[in-house]
Amino acid sequence: MEQVQKLLSQQPDHKLQVRYIATVFQWGTEQAMQTPQLLIAQALDCLRHFDDPAVESSLYHAFGSHYCMHNEDGFKQAMAWFQKALAIAKMAGDLVAWAETLGAIANIHCRCGQYEAGKRVATEAQRLSQISGNLTTEAIALESEPRLTNPS
Repeated sequence: MEQVQKLLSQQPDHKLQVRYIATVFQWGTEQAMQTPQLLIAQALDCLRHFDDPAVESSLYHAFGSHYCMHNEDGFKQAMAWFQKALAIAKMAGDLVAWAETLGAIANIHCRCGQYEAGKRVATEAQRLSQISGNLTTEAIALESEPRLTNPS
């Protein structure tokens, strides 16, 4: 992985670098866990060189997922990244990214014991998933509902 990053940093393709960094975070690689701030700074610097809301939203979502899964106090950081991803998805009208991000936010609410907020967000994620025809995201939102209705 380190060799790939060295090669990418020599390339002028900033979008490719951002997608690579998002993948590093999505996979939960050791590199992301050891140097998250460095990689985040690098990705944010690359974002200044192009305008692609889908890539930007996906990157923020990957950061949020990373902090949600790999950091003891990560829910607050994860929520901040998910809120950025959500704002970009809404602005771009990307219903799939919007619904996926809402599903992630509902999951955080559930894990923090905020069941009413989680249920509201999961219901909205389900609604957007139905509109967009994304059955996978709809199923994930539906899967959250029992946990939000009957926490055990």
